[in-house]
Amino acid sequence: MENGIKIFERCFGVKRLVKSSTGITRYWNKDNCRSLNETLLQNICKYFLRPVLEYARTERDTLRFDSTVITHYRTQEGARKGYNPAKRGRPSNHPQIAFLGSGYTVNFWNRPGNTRSANGIVDFYTQTRGFIGDIKIERVLADSGYYDRKFILKLEEDNMEYVISAPIHHFFQRIVYHQTDWTWIDDGTALFGFILRFSRTARPE
Repeated sequence: MENGIKIFERCFGVKRLVKSSTGITRYWNKDNCRSLNETLLQNICKYFLRPVLEYARTERDTLRFDSTVITHYRTQEGARKGYNPAKRGRPSNHPQIAFLGSGYTVNFWNRPGNTRSANGIVDFYTQTRGFIGDIKIERVLADSGYYDRKFILKLEEDNMEYVISAPIHHFFQRIVYHQTDWTWIDDGTALFGFILRFSRTARPE
């Protein structure tokens, strides 16, 4: 218990954590949720994440972005109806997660369930790069939910190698249908390679 109190004191920058629940409530009400989340994330990075990565001697790795759906069955702050393939129509949260290929989760934003996957990804990416410090990012990996023009432009600006799945819109379907130079790699599996300049042709949202 004593160690837990010390952790809260260091994370929130207070010299003494009051024991009264009403006192803690008055303290939280002085700050908005955004500033509290920012403070918490910064201190988790400083006192937990950085020491762990230094101990693991992680010098280079891939950086991956993903999102998930957390379904709620009771009233939950921030829960909204949105994309929820498992429980359609149920309120949910739509967290955004950044993790290294070695398995370490390095950033996490909790968001309402009606939030688009790529919403805020540029700020999330920038913050995550700050959290991991001097680790060399070999490439960024993300699914089609992050096929976003602003995100791709940011990665290009940073000279970052990246692999992002593209949604199978009609534009891409027509390209696939007209390909004849396929390389067969297994029974029922073939591939072909092509390069698109998204700034001219395949424009993300």
